[in-house]
Amino acid sequence: TSYFVIPASGEPKKCHNPWNFIKAVCKPGDFVVVKLDIDTPVVETALIEQLLEDKSLATLIDDFYFEDHVSKSPMEYHGWGSGPKDHDLARSIQIFAQLREMGIRAHSWV
Repeated sequence: TSYFVIPASGEPKKCHNPWNFIKAVCKPGDFVVVKLDIDTPVVETALIEQLLEDKSLATLIDDFYFEDHVSKSPMEYHGWGSGPKDHDLARSIQIFAQLREMGIRAHSWV
């Protein structure tokens, strides 16, 4: 399922929070792939933090693709990715390490 023309919400109880959909529809044993690329760092960061805190959600996700918008990205020095960021590249690496420790095959691109 994809969200088209529906802004995703980073608020946990909102109906357009994608984690609520995954928890409602998916079950252990399903193969679940998530691509998070909302281009709104404040929403993306909220969703990442929720995923890191929710072990039951993490057990449902097999592969996770995320374009993390970070400060100090190598691409920032080539004119790409201007705008506010919630964290830097070092924190992004920590996030992906945590996701992998939780059993999620997490992949990033900058």
